[in-house]
This record gives sequence, structure tokens and C-alpha cells, in this order.
Amino acid sequence: MFDTSKEIEISIYSGGPKKVVVAWPADADWKRRANKVRIKQEATGREKSKSTVIGAEPAALELLEKYRRDCGAEASVFDAAESLAVIDRLEHCELEAGEDGEPAVDLRGDKITVRIGALKHKGSALFHGLVHTLKHPSMRQIRDYKTACVDMTAVRRGTEMTQPLGPGEVLYDALQIGSEGYAAAVPVVHKDFVVTAILEAIRELEEEGE
Repeated sequence: MFDTSKEIEISIYSGGPKKVVVAWPADADWKRRANKVRIKQEATGREKSKSTVIGAEPAALELLEKYRRDCGAEASVFDAAESLAVIDRLEHCELEAGEDGEPAVDLRGDKITVRIGALKHKGSALFHGLVHTLKHPSMRQIRDYKTACVDMTAVRRGTEMTQPLGPGEVLYDALQIGSEGYAAAVPVVHKDFVVTAILEAIRELEEEGE
């Protein structure tokens, strides 16, 4: 059972094993963190470009400092790079096939089922059997999401974009029928992951039908 009210121990390796105990961040703080991370795409000449992620480490450090619960002289110090590794493990989601071989994203029938695992531990998800049931999105809902899910700004020699979590949350809430495996509400980072997985599955289905 995925329970956001319980503290979580995260382990990483950096100069040796390091552990930290964290509380699950509030949705508002997950969204603030996403808004602080920018992807810069810059032209480098000869029709080539490069992408650079900006602000990910400071945003992760800020989030970890707010929600870590092990304090005192014996608590390990985590720098920005280590904080990013912790937050990446905390928000990790992955698609999982059903026990009877059902696809991770099942578009068959009058509803969609998405099965995921969450929170990375020793290379894979720690929590399994998280199931989301949603209605099929309309073309307008898909279009509105795609318009809102990337905030792009022109900068010198390229663009900078953020990928806010709000649009995924809005679409998930509009489509949700139910969820399984959660002790309370579905976290916003899981909602965004599920929506992204559904739209990717729809895109693949449309391409196969061409």
C-alpha cells in the first residue's frame, strides 16, 4: 500500500552508502519544484542543437531540506547532486504488466487501466500493484493538455521550457474513475506519469492504425 503519510528511507551511494529519511512532499511542493526545473535547447550550428537541464539540483536540494526527517549530529549531509538522486528515487514511477499478462496501459473497452510501480529501490520499484482506472480522453482534452504541459520561452540562441505538473493533474482528475493500492489520494507526480503513459499509448495505437 502506497501511503504518503509514512516516512521513507532512501539509500544512495556517494563516497560510500548514504541514507536519508524523508516525508512525502505535498503536491504543491512537487509542482513548485517542477516549475523551477528548466530545459534549455540551444542551437550549436550546422542544424544541430543541445539540451541542458537547469535548476534540477538546487530545486531537489530545497525539497529534500524541507522534507528530510533524520536530523542531528549523526545525520549525513547531502549536497545538491545527492539530493537530486534522492528525489529522483522518491518520484520514480514505472509501468508494470498485470499478473495475468494484461498490458501496463490497457486501452481496450470503455475505460483505460494503467498499472504502475513506484519509488525506486535497488534498481526497481518498491511498491507494486498501483492501478489507475480512467475514462478515455476526448480529442479536445488531449489538445488542451498538450498545449499546457510545456511552458516555452524564447532565449538567446534557443528556447527554455518547463514541464509543469498542473496540466497532468487536471486531466487525470477529469478522467479518473478509481485507483487501487493507495492509502490516500494519488500524488500529483503519479497522476502526471499516468497521463503521460496514456497519451503515449494512444499515439502508438494511432500510428499502428495508419
